[in-house]
Amino acid sequence: MKFLLTFPDATQQWPWEGAAYVETVRKSFEAAEDKRGHSLVTSAEDADVILFLEPNSWKDRSYAEVLLKNPLIREHPEKCFAVGYSDSFLGFLPGLYTGVPKKFVDHSRYETWCYLLGSPNPLVEKVSALDRARDPRWLFSFRGTGTAPVREAIFQHAAHWPSDAIITRLQQGSFFSNSAQQQSEFVEEILNSQFVLCPRGISPSSHRLYETMACGRAPVILADDWSPPPGPDWKSFAIFVKEAEVSRIPSILNAEKVSASERGRLARRAWEEWFSPVHRVTRAFDLTARMRAARHGVPDYERLWRSWRFYAPYGLAPHQKLWRNLREGTLLQKAKAKLKRS
Repeated sequence: MKFLLTFPDATQQWPWEGAAYVETVRKSFEAAEDKRGHSLVTSAEDADVILFLEPNSWKDRSYAEVLLKNPLIREHPEKCFAVGYSDSFLGFLPGLYTGVPKKFVDHSRYETWCYLLGSPNPLVEKVSALDRARDPRWLFSFRGTGTAPVREAIFQHAAHWPSDAIITRLQQGSFFSNSAQQQSEFVEEILNSQFVLCPRGISPSSHRLYETMACGRAPVILADDWSPPPGPDWKSFAIFVKEAEVSRIPSILNAEKVSASERGRLARRAWEEWFSPVHRVTRAFDLTARMRAARHGVPDYERLWRSWRFYAPYGLAPHQKLWRNLREGTLLQKAKAKLKRS
């Protein structure tokens, strides 16, 4: 299929977004030897798919107005799809998103995929075969912040876990701005681990999963609401642990210790075949092309996005927000603050 790459006229949170994002994806596609029957065009009329590369920002109802002002969406709504990597999933356009909760997975509308921009840590994709062949000193590790209850549970249990586990709590902040030393420590920790814990954060998905696979180590997925991207045989290399079973992690991984090396090898192979720079864009085009082929009719986005029914599954309908504010007491606090000012 013919793809036109573009981006919404919304606030670009990071310098690699917007036009730079389009250029990065274009270069990745052009570098692929097997383009899988796809091509890039510069005209909406020539395109089968208009692919919006969304910024990593929180989406709410105001984002609908941004999209509705876009002439490509107004004139060619049936061609428009999106790629999103925001921690908060709100799928205005059909397409590929990194953190699609299980209840939203619909292969004709929403599909989980990896991060098209790759890892924010440039050292991950430079890991050599020699690095991957080293003998890990730790059974498992995790380095991250407490952005979800399952992560807090990991930190709480860590004090009682054996010495062959290394758990490092980081201060809250953006991992997009980690120092060179922090990036190096992160990769070294993964390479020195047989298993790497990949718990959910704000999103069911995380960069850590794909970074672990790239480093040839076995991921341990603790994200009950995570839906796996299509393609790899996930159960052949990943270990799935329920979020409520954090305390059992040492015993589970000790029992799987003999399979760690093979799982790591298979994880790396899956990353190379599906999520490496030369494949992740063309595979993404495959999935989007499948959605495009399944689409019938012309969507009326103005009607859809201005209806509370669209927002209800996300808990963002007006009555849901009102109830949430009442439950949390925020409306009462606002009323008291207003009375004090008057």
